[in-house]
Amino acid sequence: VILQLIPDSSYYLKKKQGSASLKNRRGRVIRIIKRNLKSFEAVIRIEKNIAILTPISPEFDDLFYFDMHKFKDKGKLKNGVIVSAVLPETEDLSSRMVHIDRILGDIESKDAEEEIVLNKYNIYKSFAEEALKELDEFSPDIEEKNKEKDRRDLTALPFITIDGEDAKDFDDAVYLEPSGKKNIAKLYVAIADVSYFVRSGSRIDAEAFKRGNSTYFPGSVYPMLPEKLSNGLCSLLPGKKRFVMVCEMDINVITGKTENKKIYRGLIKTFGRLTYNEVYSYLSGLEQEDASGGNKINGGKNEKLFPIKDMLVGMKSLAKILRDRRAENGSLDFDPIKSKVELGENNEPVSVVPETRNFAHNLIEDFMITANCAVAEFIESKKVPSVYRVHERPDEEKVKEFFKILKYFKIPAHKGSLENPSDYRNMLNKLKETPLASFLEQAFLRSMRIAVYSPINIHHFGLALKSYTHFTSPIRRYADLLVHRILAFILYGDDGGTERVKRGKDKYIAGDIKKMPEWLNSEYLKLASNAVSRREKLSADAEREYADFKKMQFLKKNSQAVYEGFITNVVNFGFFVDIKGFFIQGFVHVSTIADDYYEYSEASKILKGRHKRTVFKMGDAIEVSVYSIDLIKREIDLRFIKFLKDG
Repeated sequence: VILQLIPDSSYYLKKKQGSASLKNRRGRVIRIIKRNLKSFEAVIRIEKNIAILTPISPEFDDLFYFDMHKFKDKGKLKNGVIVSAVLPETEDLSSRMVHIDRILGDIESKDAEEEIVLNKYNIYKSFAEEALKELDEFSPDIEEKNKEKDRRDLTALPFITIDGEDAKDFDDAVYLEPSGKKNIAKLYVAIADVSYFVRSGSRIDAEAFKRGNSTYFPGSVYPMLPEKLSNGLCSLLPGKKRFVMVCEMDINVITGKTENKKIYRGLIKTFGRLTYNEVYSYLSGLEQEDASGGNKINGGKNEKLFPIKDMLVGMKSLAKILRDRRAENGSLDFDPIKSKVELGENNEPVSVVPETRNFAHNLIEDFMITANCAVAEFIESKKVPSVYRVHERPDEEKVKEFFKILKYFKIPAHKGSLENPSDYRNMLNKLKETPLASFLEQAFLRSMRIAVYSPINIHHFGLALKSYTHFTSPIRRYADLLVHRILAFILYGDDGGTERVKRGKDKYIAGDIKKMPEWLNSEYLKLASNAVSRREKLSADAEREYADFKKMQFLKKNSQAVYEGFITNVVNFGFFVDIKGFFIQGFVHVSTIADDYYEYSEASKILKGRHKRTVFKMGDAIEVSVYSIDLIKREIDLRFIKFLKDG
């Protein structure tokens, strides 16, 4: 295990005096080099008084056993029940005997599956008591007397938050006004000042670091910060005074270029908590009203929004300018449709619906990207170590595989080089004109690398930006919290520690490592970047696996329904199908297609009927139904029904 020592002012004082000791120093886990895996989840099968355990995780490829006489509630141990098992302390597993720690329940139950996913991806459910006690020093509301002298009072400005209907933590607010200069609009992006509350070296900081980010499941959230902060003191709730870090930008409304920027601590009180659909309906209604010659349209009648009508109209216009500018620079703005699992009683999935996006989503996204870019450029100009959000160019070998798919469908590949993001954007725009656009976009996404955090700025290929960071979500992302601390140090000499030491701007010299806090160095930021990147991936994998499980539950309970899909891959014993609207794959085994004997062609990647000459190939649009679903193995077997004409 790699540990980062938590900054301690008394330690550094002793070090200076030559009497420092590492005894009783506290630290945080940066990276686990090797994990001693001691527990796992398994399905029980009972034979006499022995419970046979089949591990759910593929990490275990053998059976384990448990003597039921050693379990107090052995009456609850039944066939098919999921349990959490613990390996013996000894490394000798030849007996394959384990201890059952607890019963999770039937695989269909909410607790069992959720526990499996949480344990598999090491997602934390609760916070240490010591960390929660640290929050007692903060009063429920921000009081004026607590405001620092260098914090600008912006409570008179009508900032707004725009989020989804079910959002609970609001970490970004926006405000737009004319600058007084020709063709210049002044955009304020105010972000919750989490670094004021979560100090480096505190227990709550250690809890946030080990999580890395919040994790969102259908029906539940596992936050990076306790609710007192994430949904309370840090959340930009309507009508409540809140500490923020502000990025104020003068933006040219013709070119979309940021002409000037200021970053500072502020105090705001949001005008209202708006939703994407609310803003979309209101602005769409206003446009319809204008088009109809002043006739009232329902969408534009939202009286709550009337005082900020002009600002919202201006925001929509500015967001389009910003998006168009990024498009001209080659930004690869993928907008894949995602699905959302809606739950009913007892967390049962009742529907799987598309997650629709509208221009209100784009508006906030464009403003946040602009602020993130401005902050990255500001920090870089100060020559201070930082954490960047970086994205490498696509993997060459995977791009070649993508071109093979284009060749397979006889679609002309891109002519010329693929050096810049704009080259890829032009290619993708042409593919959107083909009937296989959705399939090809998914195939291309597989050639893209994953964006990660790094102290080395190697640019962001997908957004076509030379400098980019994450600044706008410190409630749910630890990387953003680090960036806020870096800003606080640059701007105010705040070292981010629990004693709130301020070194003063007059003592700060850009690039002088001796004047920086212990955590503000490239070595630590590299370790932290790797750690939060890893946690981000674990969290995303956990979210996807749990959502997929809920989708499988829904499909199992609606097995008689017919679903559309398209073939993503053909093998010698069947083909994989992406189920439309679910974004989950199932498999059609060739043995379930009884109308003919099908032969596989390795060269053509097709299954072809010997007599009827029916062909199954990649990209075919088809109808399927559920044949069987194994929730434990996470396998969906489908039955082919028919081809769709538009395939």
